[in-house]
Formats: sequence, C-alpha cells, structure tokens
Amino acid sequence: MLSSLELMRAVIARAERVEPHVNAFAEELFEQALRAAAAAERRYLPGGRPRPLEGLPPAAKEEQLLAGHLVTDGTLLRPA
Repeated sequence: MLSSLELMRAVIARAERVEPHVNAFAEELFEQALRAAAAAERRYLPGGRPRPLEGLPPAAKEEQLLAGHLVTDGTLLRPA
C-alpha cells in the first residue's frame, strides 16, 4: 500500500525532474505539502478520521486565491 507521504515524495521528485522544462509552477510549496501528507497519513491510522480525498496531492493554478500567497496572474511585470 502506498502512503500519503510516499505518494507526495514521488510527486515532488517527478516535479523536480521535469520542472525546468515544463515550467508548470508559479510557486512550489513542497515543504507544506509534505507536512500535510504526514498529517493525512496519521488520520489513516486506527482511530483516525480521514477526510474525503485525504492524502491525494492537489495542485492549484495561480488564479486560485491562497491565503498568504501573491497572485501575479503569471506575469513578471508585477512584483513577487
């Protein structure tokens, strides 16, 4: 069985291999993703209560507002 943390590590490893060529990310939140995956993994332990879609790695486009993160609309003309 693949754990949430193992899945996230595999996704991050793949992203790091292809990102210079794909340019898919405006911002990488890998550390936060690993912490969330570890928390999800704990919810799957006996007595835990996993939420719907718990442990699946999400991705958000820059258009999606995310608290504490600047939206530049993909342009380098706006300060980061």
